[in-house]
Amino acid sequence: MARTTSPAPPLAAAMGEIPRLAHLGKSPAGAGLAGLPAYPLHPHFFTDEAVQTLLASDLVRDGFKGYDGILLPTYFSNYGKYSLGTSVYLQLIPYLLFGRSIWVTRATAALATLLAAGSLYLILKKVFHSTSPWLGILILAATPVWFLHSRTAFETCLASSFYAAFLYFYLRYRTDRPQHLYPAVAVAALAFYSYNPTRVVVALTAVLLLISDFRYHWQQRKVVLIGLGLTALLALPYLRFLLAHQGESFKHLQMIGSYWFQPISIGEKLQQFTGEYSQGLNPIYWYFPNDDELPRHVMNGYGHLLWASLPIMLAGLGLTLRKIKSPAHRAILIALIAAPSGAALVDLGTTRSMTIVIPHVLFCALALSAGLNWLETRRHWPRLALNLSMFTLLTIFSFWMMNNALTDGPLWYQDYSLTGMQYGAQEMFAAVQETLEQQPDTEISVSPSWANGSDIVARFMLGDPPPVLMESIYGYIDDPKDLSPERLFVMIPEEYQTVLESGKFTDIQVMRTLPYPNGDPGFYFVHLRYVDDIDQIFEEEQQALYTLQSTSTIWNDQEIEVRSQAFDMGEARHLFDNDLHTFIRSAAANPLQIQFTFPQPVSVSAVNVYIGGAPTNMIVQAYDADGKLLETLTESYPGVPDPREVTLNFSAPLQAAALHLSIENADEAAPSHVHVWEIWLR
Repeated sequence: MARTTSPAPPLAAAMGEIPRLAHLGKSPAGAGLAGLPAYPLHPHFFTDEAVQTLLASDLVRDGFKGYDGILLPTYFSNYGKYSLGTSVYLQLIPYLLFGRSIWVTRATAALATLLAAGSLYLILKKVFHSTSPWLGILILAATPVWFLHSRTAFETCLASSFYAAFLYFYLRYRTDRPQHLYPAVAVAALAFYSYNPTRVVVALTAVLLLISDFRYHWQQRKVVLIGLGLTALLALPYLRFLLAHQGESFKHLQMIGSYWFQPISIGEKLQQFTGEYSQGLNPIYWYFPNDDELPRHVMNGYGHLLWASLPIMLAGLGLTLRKIKSPAHRAILIALIAAPSGAALVDLGTTRSMTIVIPHVLFCALALSAGLNWLETRRHWPRLALNLSMFTLLTIFSFWMMNNALTDGPLWYQDYSLTGMQYGAQEMFAAVQETLEQQPDTEISVSPSWANGSDIVARFMLGDPPPVLMESIYGYIDDPKDLSPERLFVMIPEEYQTVLESGKFTDIQVMRTLPYPNGDPGFYFVHLRYVDDIDQIFEEEQQALYTLQSTSTIWNDQEIEVRSQAFDMGEARHLFDNDLHTFIRSAAANPLQIQFTFPQPVSVSAVNVYIGGAPTNMIVQAYDADGKLLETLTESYPGVPDPREVTLNFSAPLQAAALHLSIENADEAAPSHVHVWEIWLR
């Protein structure tokens, strides 16, 4: 396969290579830029980061139209979900100037989060008149969850930064000049368009502030009316999106598994919302290390928020509650109350609740500022010495944490696979690029199984279209394919081990091995070919896949025999566990045959089956104890977007000793995969 590269961005040739800008990492506020490609790990640069710049480049390529053909779209489609907005536009100019680079993509997002640091500084200085407003910047820099995520291109910190700016301008509107309401509305809109969970946070914050400060709003009703007009204007892109993609918001929640779309009562949904929301305010979750998050979203040994800051935050919260009549203090409390609301609609996660960092920093800064003032006025400690001591302590910790992350971070979590750190973006694709440069005619198949959305990362790292095939060796193990001995496979360890154990390949030559950060093999670059009798092996395997296999399971407190073709996902017991999160999938058979034999005849009047949304043909046959066919039911079901429950009713209740089910994906030829979630006998 000939090597191809993506064209240079329009302005890259004129600008040359991007400067390193290393000096920005020498201040506490800019420390987040140091070693950007190194921590989080290269592998942590995966699809949710790469896609930001790719969508920006596609926007330029397509004449500033989205995939849906809309000019300057409000949201961009990311694997079927319209979830990205402001963050894509943020990457436009850096892409035009410098092209695709991990450093550029991350640095762009990191620099944008300086807005949060600046907003916190100004809130403390202009609104609370703190004599130590720099505390907001340093506490933010020393907050683990912010340090980690502000170094990525995820949109969560960007949305939180705009939210911090919204609080600043709103508080200036409330305590100083009413005209600050206008920029407050503008940055609130940017936060709204940045990250889906933040939509809920912004909306709830606005409602609570409306109620909290209603009297003042009435006094400033002329300004408020103009602000409402500006809000309506800035809402037009969202209304356009809703009209163009009706039901998309509900579809998004459904796709990410929100419990609001599960078959449970409204009471159970409200109970789960309350539980998720309460957990979002639980100090144990935020301030102490826990195993509730994906490892790539936490720093080993740290809480999301620094555990040592918990008593300081509580002191600041106490001071704020004592001054509840102050609109500024009420606003911080409202920010705290609103922070978990977006995440609570699905499952709590630190990325979905990132705005909680803003009130946390303000509470801590207010408490420390009050403490410094007390030591100065009551204990007569020199103010300069106090400020220098606190500045030095926070600065030293920030740089120590950064050094700890850069030095030890690659070894904190040693699951580098798809379920862990997803290692490989830079190292593996650099090795692939090197191979293509040395052997331009080499056809390379790269495993997609090391990361989510690995095809997106391939585009980012190698250009459009990627000069490789994103395919796993498993496809060659499961089905016979044309296999040239010159083809080079890039495999993860599990795939390489399967190759060795399969007995289907010979002349296996490992041309190169890339290690994980802990030294274990991470990627194998392999040449191989099929064994000479491979056709016979595949023929025997296909026969076995269609042969009925016998097992047993428990149904209605009795053991029943189950005969079916092979499953490649799930077990027979999953058909009767009343859990729609489990299912079985045929390894190849279509139609899938499932036969149940009961120890004693059972009364059956209907068979309910929860199946996939593909067009489906279904046959149910009931037999008595002598093997006599009692009745046959045949139904066809059209395709629908989602899995559904179907019912086949017998003409009258039957005493069945055995049931035979045939379930066929009508539009797919064998081999294929038939999915079945649950079977109920009525």
